[in-house]
Parts: sequence; C-alpha cells; structure tokens
Amino acid sequence: MLKSFKKLEPLFEYADALMLTRGMLRNCVSPDFDLPIVLRVSAGASMLKELSNEEINVTIEDAIRLNVSAITCSIFVGGEFEKQSLMNLTKIVNWGQEYGIPVLAVTAVGREMVRDSRYLGMASRMAAEIGATFVKTYYCEDFDQVTSIAPVPIVIAGGNYHSGN
Repeated sequence: MLKSFKKLEPLFEYADALMLTRGMLRNCVSPDFDLPIVLRVSAGASMLKELSNEEINVTIEDAIRLNVSAITCSIFVGGEFEKQSLMNLTKIVNWGQEYGIPVLAVTAVGREMVRDSRYLGMASRMAAEIGATFVKTYYCEDFDQVTSIAPVPIVIAGGNYHSGN
C-alpha cells in the first residue's frame, strides 16, 4: 500500500464511503478495507486541458468484480462537453439499473462557472432526472434551494469554499 494512502487511514473513521478510481482501488486499498467504495468510471483530460472532455473508462463488469457499492462520473452542465458528460451519466445509470448498483452524479464546476444555488440546483436536478441515485455537489449560499429542487439525496463536496468562485 502506498505511503500517502497510509497517511489518510486515520481519516477513514470519519468517512461514510471512499470515492476513487480503479487504479487507486487496486493498488492502494487493502482487500480488507471496510468502507463502501464509490468507483469513478470516467476519465479524460488532465487539468491542463478541458476537464469536461471525459469518457467512460471502466466497464460495469470490472466494477462488479471490484465489488463496489456505487459507481460515479462527473457532469459538466454548461461545459464545452456538456452533452458528452450527460450521456456518460446516462450510460452508467443504465448499468446501475441493470445490475442494481447505485449511481452518484458529481456536478463538476469549471473555472469560469459560478458555484451558486441556481447553477448547482439545475445541475443536480438534471442528474436526478437522468436517473442518478444521489448527487455530489458544492455547498453554496441558499443551499436549501439546491436540495429542494433535486429529488434525490445530496452529498456536499469537500474542500475550500469561496463564495461566488
């Protein structure tokens, strides 16, 4: 197991689940790890390129072999590749429906987008309408407007919050 993952272990007692990629799961997580895994099944460009340019890179069969609790991908509402990201979500929702695996949609926010209740609410609602079981989004002012418009559970993304950025 990688040293950096070992350093994270003390935080796991505070987590309800761990969201990560297939490579990190296979190479850095002990088989006796005891938290539910949410597997990211999409990938694309690095931070040096347009992040919304993602495709599905993990098969549902591999997700099942890895015994994950849920699968996830990002949607980039308003991004250059918005349609592609929504179709990625549609594909994994179809897989989830077929195999009984919950799907987490992540509302990704590009550098030029504002993290406000209007945008986050719309993106969360779109994810729910496509069929996501639950949605991960950012906290914002008037967050109750985000949760009131999305008819699925909402997970708040971690990290620093800067109002309007």
